[in-house]
Formats: sequence, C-alpha cells, structure tokens
Amino acid sequence: MDICAPFAGIVRYHVSAGDSVDTGDPLATVEAVKLEAPVLAPGPGTVTSLAVED
Repeated sequence: MDICAPFAGIVRYHVSAGDSVDTGDPLATVEAVKLEAPVLAPGPGTVTSLAVED
C-alpha cells in the first residue's frame, strides 16, 4: 500500500524497512513552513520500503 504525505517538505522517518507497525503508529513527520504533520500507518503491517531517502 502506498502512503502519501499531506504536503511536500522535510521528511523525518520514525520507521525503517522491515519494521512491523500497527494502525495509527507514526511512520514519519513532514515539516514545511514550521508546520509538522504526522504520517500514520493506516493499518497493521510491515514496512517494505521507504520511497524518499534522508
């Protein structure tokens, strides 16, 4: 399942490929114009890859 950030900005990942997550777990935080938006897991599963490199 692809998960998109709510807007473009600086991405800070809270997970790595291979991590198990549950519904609502924070996957990343996107920061832009001093606003931060969490990107949450929509359901349980395993992170297979991260599309944006640090």
